[in-house]
Amino acid sequence: MKNRIKSLLMVAIVFCSATLLLVGVTSCKDEWNDHYESNNSGRTFEGTIMEYLKSQREFSDFVEIVEKSDFDIELASSQMYTLWAPVNGAFNKDSLISIINADRKYFVVKEFIKNHMARYNVSCSELEDTKKVSLLNEKFTHVTSNKLFGHANIIEANISCKNGIVHKIDHSHPYQANLYEQIENVHMDWLAEHHMAEDDSMISLYTFLKAYNADSLDPNKSVERGIDEKGQKVYVDSVMIRNNTILNSIDAMLYEEDSSYTIIIPTVEAYQERYNIAREYLVYNPSENIVDPKMCDSLAHYYANMFAITDLFFNDNYNKNYLTLGDSIMSTTYRKTNWENHVYYHPYEPGGIFSYGKIVEASNGKAYLVDKYPLSVTDQFYKKIDVLCSTTRNIDQTTDKTGKPAYTKNVDTSFPSYFLNISTDDYEVQTSFLDIKPTNSNNPYIGFKVYDTLKGNYDIYLVYCPIWVNEFKTYEDAKVYSDSLKAEVEKGASASLLKNDPLRPYYFKATIWERDNKGSNIGMYPSKGTDLTDPVTRTKNFTTNVENYVDTLFLGTYATKNAYYKTNGEGVLIQFQPNITSTKTSTYSREMFFCKVIFKPHAEQPTENSVKFRKR
Repeated sequence: MKNRIKSLLMVAIVFCSATLLLVGVTSCKDEWNDHYESNNSGRTFEGTIMEYLKSQREFSDFVEIVEKSDFDIELASSQMYTLWAPVNGAFNKDSLISIINADRKYFVVKEFIKNHMARYNVSCSELEDTKKVSLLNEKFTHVTSNKLFGHANIIEANISCKNGIVHKIDHSHPYQANLYEQIENVHMDWLAEHHMAEDDSMISLYTFLKAYNADSLDPNKSVERGIDEKGQKVYVDSVMIRNNTILNSIDAMLYEEDSSYTIIIPTVEAYQERYNIAREYLVYNPSENIVDPKMCDSLAHYYANMFAITDLFFNDNYNKNYLTLGDSIMSTTYRKTNWENHVYYHPYEPGGIFSYGKIVEASNGKAYLVDKYPLSVTDQFYKKIDVLCSTTRNIDQTTDKTGKPAYTKNVDTSFPSYFLNISTDDYEVQTSFLDIKPTNSNNPYIGFKVYDTLKGNYDIYLVYCPIWVNEFKTYEDAKVYSDSLKAEVEKGASASLLKNDPLRPYYFKATIWERDNKGSNIGMYPSKGTDLTDPVTRTKNFTTNVENYVDTLFLGTYATKNAYYKTNGEGVLIQFQPNITSTKTSTYSREMFFCKVIFKPHAEQPTENSVKFRKR
């Protein structure tokens, strides 16, 4: 099996390895020569690298591996290489041969042979600084002034051949997997432990990412050897450019060797558990299957995987300032426009996301292997949804079969909105609100679309401003004016003056409309919505506060029946309607200023959670 083969390969590579040594401070000087006539202060061999290796008995094991891997042609070609050749006994030849015999010689070439090679000449004749060397398999290592290749001793340096340079080393250079390869290793180890064959249909972090590999040939680094009978180029050594569209979309190129990441790798069981939980939130309305019978299942499968990988990857370079402080870290999913999400505080402290798990070092960072997610579902995907009322896209303007407005009517359809600057002792905040302005003497209706809902319980809040904010600087100023109106009425003036009272609260009903998921009206809004009940008064009418510049009113909890995450349209509407008779217009205001509606993942005991500001 692939995992066993890779394990054997690692044993073979590190066999007989000496104790790790500190990297020195000086290096070899690169020589970019066309031929061997470099001043390298070493021996010269009148032949190719392959011919030299075959002439030396101490390299017979290495020669056997190279020949069985069909790489001897390359070492005898005109391509210029530097080879750090391990002598006999420096690696486990038998383990490598068993891998080759299992038809996995690709791994031997990549993780053993190319792990000891570089392009062009890397000479050790003039040692000045520690040199970072890019190996033929895209890995990096160092050659140092005290004749170290990685952690292997260079026994003899600068043996010039017609197509490059050979350096003799006393033990093999261990292959270090990158983070993407570590994810693969976890998957393969699980398969071996459970005696299962590799199966791309199973659910794991690796199988999901693998399905989105879009690698391409790098012709500049690949070795061409003529053309086939169809006239197409034949490559004896193909170098691929790794590209994974999923990882690219979240800025987490875990396969790039010159990057640095810290990541979380869940076990296959942990990943499957989180995937299954995510599927419970992604029960799509069957109406989505009208175009494609498998649409719902495809959407649920894809986004359950995307939910399960959210916030598993962190770019060290991007976070270096935060890591220095140690108080917060942002995942690669973080965006400034969504600043509330994908940020984690005190990650290394007890209870933090990096506070447990087995640490595995990789060539481009480190991974925490965990058997339980350190992230909750609300951390990853069950998120608060903000519906900005002043955004026209969020206002429903559909019509019924007769062409009349269905959920938004009797309001000014220019939808005037305003910005409000709020200054307090602690805050400098700017918010916007929609002016829901009636166009006649009837109660207005306003419907807001709620996008990207999941199947689950949501606590619903309304953030609003009282009507006095548009004309008065403070509540106290508005109250002075309100008191003056009431005083005039008490003196005999018409009570109609109170229709201008800036301290009239709002009095309205809130109704949830959700598309039907069965019956003849599947995919359509029903003829009647669900009225929310005020948790305090236990009635279907809500009354607002008038003292604060901005206030938040809890409207209750609603359980959505289906998910509409990333679909073409919304599946849920929330509609507001003032419930004010003509005799109550002096008591309540039909005109309303709404900032946003919040759908928040349900808490067992929801609190009002008000955001209150008062202007100085």
